[in-house]
Amino acid sequence: MPAVGHGPAPGAGPVTSYADVGKRSAYLHDLHASKGFLNIDNSVLGDAACVVVQAAAALEGGAQGFTAADRALLQNVQTGLQNVQAEMSGVKLLLKVKGDNAEKRFANSMSVCGDHKLQPLLREEEGGQGVGSAPPAGIFPPTLDDAGALSNQQLNDLADFYGRPFPGNSLAERRGSLYGFILLFRR
Repeated sequence: MPAVGHGPAPGAGPVTSYADVGKRSAYLHDLHASKGFLNIDNSVLGDAACVVVQAAAALEGGAQGFTAADRALLQNVQTGLQNVQAEMSGVKLLLKVKGDNAEKRFANSMSVCGDHKLQPLLREEEGGQGVGSAPPAGIFPPTLDDAGALSNQQLNDLADFYGRPFPGNSLAERRGSLYGFILLFRR
């Protein structure tokens, strides 16, 4: 049964350009979108899908008639997709680290007494040690009391590791910045 409202399916003959693939893909999209209210037979959809898949395969296989520019464009698209996938992998890691740190900040905030153990946070900033790195032994204060006794140099070491400053005009203000970083909330 021919598709109502659609001309003949593009796709007869060899795939010769990206425009040809685009026409075939658009035809498939139109058929799929129209299927419900135009009573399009599944065999028509299947044939159209095969044409689009064949066209895409021909592009990847270097079908005759494609220029070097067409192949270079396809390579650029593939490279761009790989870059996006790599970036998404980094975003996924950062989200996991931030989630893990949120749990640790909450637990650290529950420390009522100064001698309660703190949970060290993972690095959230890029560069240096890398996102998700745990602090080296001895750099993260083990308790709230220890955090309240850190020197400027120890705060600088923490700032270097975490890739973020703990600003303040005094040592007490810098320690307060650290508390704001390691605790979800202060009592």
